Amino acid sequence: MIPTRLLNSVLLAGVCMAGVRCGDTPEPADKSVTDITSRLDRAELLLSLGKPSDAAIVAAELLGATERDWRVHDVIARIHLHDALRFRREGLMGNSAEELTASVKAYRAATTLAPSLAGLHQSAANAASMAGEHEQAIDWFEHAMELDSTDPRAPLCLAQLIFDSDPPQARRLLEGALALDPSIAEAHASVALLEATKGREEAATAAMANALACGEAGPAIRVVQAKMYRLLNSPERGVEILLALPVAARGEEATATELARCWQLLGRPDRAADVWVACFAANAHRTDAWVFALKAAEAHLLAGDRASAASCIAQAEMLSAPPERVEAVRKLARVQGD
Repeated sequence: MIPTRLLNSVLLAGVCMAGVRCGDTPEPADKSVTDITSRLDRAELLLSLGKPSDAAIVAAELLGATERDWRVHDVIARIHLHDALRFRREGLMGNSAEELTASVKAYRAATTLAPSLAGLHQSAANAASMAGEHEQAIDWFEHAMELDSTDPRAPLCLAQLIFDSDPPQARRLLEGALALDPSIAEAHASVALLEATKGREEAATAAMANALACGEAGPAIRVVQAKMYRLLNSPERGVEILLALPVAARGEEATATELARCWQLLGRPDRAADVWVACFAANAHRTDAWVFALKAAEAHLLAGDRASAASCIAQAEMLSAPPERVEAVRKLARVQGD
């Protein structure tokens, strides 16, 4: 059940889309239309029933009636987000990106009209992060933390966003999130990675044990665990962990990326090529599947298998890979052929 004033929760690649909690809702700015709330309820119901097109019609009518109610922009943002995730599932990555951009635009309007809602800023930040608008995401995450210091979601998501650019701050944020809720497996796993980057094996494995103790570890946690072992110079442990995952999970881009890196570190580019070939097959429906074909080609070249590399390059060209990306791989082939 999704109440009118509660944003949908969406989990993608370890990011939680959180909503506005009951009790956080200010009075709408425009009270001239008496049926706004009932029409919003209608849009919410349609969206929850998986009918975003019908919900969009209602939202467009609401926008025509009032532009000063943050809830209207909020529901529009979530309709775009719903479509972005649907396009991603269908492999239409360009369409997905366009919908994410539209979602962020709607969230900008919503947060301007409701600057005191922590949950709204949290959801807006997650949409911005998914859209690759990291500066905007950081700003919204920080604002959400200022508005509600008791919610661990914003520091957790912000830590993951700045993990590579500012590890010390990421650690502080993760420790803050765990102080609020010690059962967040993703936070423990992220701490494990930070320890692994410093070569502190005992601390890293202890943090990962805490992550695994939080409940059944899904593929995302297992990928982090494998990366931890790779950073600790034990890529064979990473391979073992990832090969134990279901076939469908191994076809995911994040899993394939880590598994291929582990095989490369073990001096087995041929096995890395197999990983990317399988990933390409699992994601052939995506409009950017050429990326995986070229990764497979690069691995085949490193393994000395020029025939298989040529086949993968041809497949990438058939999928309209950018000429410059194809040429970069061909250049690698020429260099290795000299």
